[in-house]
Amino acid sequence: MNSELRVHTDSDGIVWCGQHGVPVRCTGMDPKQFVSNSVFRTASIIRAVGVPQNSPLLLSMYERHRSSAPMATRKIHIGSPCMFPVRSLLDDPEEVLLRLWQQDSHARLAAMWHTMGPVEFNSHMLCATVRANKGVDEHARLIFRYHPIYEALSFFSGLNLDLLIRWVCDVCDPRWFIDADHPNRLSKLMRFSGLTPENFKEFATSLDDKMWDNATRDLSAAPDDLLGRHWKKAFMLYGSWATLEPNISSPSAFVWRIFKQHNGSSVGMLKASQSFLRFIVLHWLQELSASKRSLFDPLLFFKTDEEIGAYIKHSAKG
Repeated sequence: MNSELRVHTDSDGIVWCGQHGVPVRCTGMDPKQFVSNSVFRTASIIRAVGVPQNSPLLLSMYERHRSSAPMATRKIHIGSPCMFPVRSLLDDPEEVLLRLWQQDSHARLAAMWHTMGPVEFNSHMLCATVRANKGVDEHARLIFRYHPIYEALSFFSGLNLDLLIRWVCDVCDPRWFIDADHPNRLSKLMRFSGLTPENFKEFATSLDDKMWDNATRDLSAAPDDLLGRHWKKAFMLYGSWATLEPNISSPSAFVWRIFKQHNGSSVGMLKASQSFLRFIVLHWLQELSASKRSLFDPLLFFKTDEEIGAYIKHSAKG
């Protein structure tokens, strides 16, 4: 095993690959067939882009990888979709594999790649399940219980987890959205999630009770251009915390208190959703990090010693 293999799946779920001097070829195989092929078995390094369409392939490769005798000598490297200037390029397996073959300086950055392990396996299992079933079912909810952010989310009450699971699947891995020059900023993920003033102004004026009920039940049926750019992702995040109002004095209701401080306006909806995203992502990144240093600072989210104490007590239980 001494070769590097580059793989990607097309819109029909067929695996394409590149190896040695052959930059691109269609194998004509689905992921399960592909991992039984000698092309996969003899590769020592496998590279794939970490997008939901590749989840079935990544799962099949990792499962075969774990069951193989020379497991320690093979690595599956997952690359960031941010290597591509526009996401539409990811629909073209030839373009993807050519870029993986001749990587530019940005794609060669260490931050653009992560080795696949159990945490990545869970994330892609969740993505593949939601994608295959065209929505969130009991199987997806069970998988989510083992997701890196599940314990942190248990601090809240009244969340719409089905909407949140769909947003988590769209993000897949928050490390892809970290700015290498400004690692503490989450602006890329905010934009990807549609957290813009324009979207929340539309939510405040256009979402009547009927539209809210329809969106929470079947968001996929709504047209992508109904509101602003990435409005569905923004609704997933907003709807996951705003579906049911908790006890406003509860320490875990800090998101709702931000919303109330702005009189329930579109500004309050946006600021509360931004805070909710930060809470989730900082815990998510902490779970993905090999560092012992905590990325989450309670002082940025909670105002009183009682609230901070409640959060610390809850975290200790996990």
